[in-house]
Amino acid sequence: MKSIILFACVVALHVVSVISSDDVSTCKCWPDFEPELTKGHYHCRGLKHKRLFECNDPQPPLCKCTVNGGEITLDLGESHCLSVDDEGRRCNNHEEFDDFFARNPHMRIH
Repeated sequence: MKSIILFACVVALHVVSVISSDDVSTCKCWPDFEPELTKGHYHCRGLKHKRLFECNDPQPPLCKCTVNGGEITLDLGESHCLSVDDEGRRCNNHEEFDDFFARNPHMRIH
């Protein structure tokens, strides 16, 4: 019973830490992302690709894809090779993403 209560407390604290922020000073973003006020709350906007993520989300791994026989690394926030491969293959380092999404299921988009 104690472990269930402890687990519930940890989950509640995590949810509070990753939800959108009303104060820019509490909004921590990844490299190449900056806080942006959207609909009354701060979120993190990508400077390169304009993707939007929640403040204080844990940083995912970088997606590595094979293109023309060579490996390239995609921008932070990419989670599959669709932008460089019409078949939309999984990242070469998909095991890292599997582990990351197992720890952070709220960040999985598909």
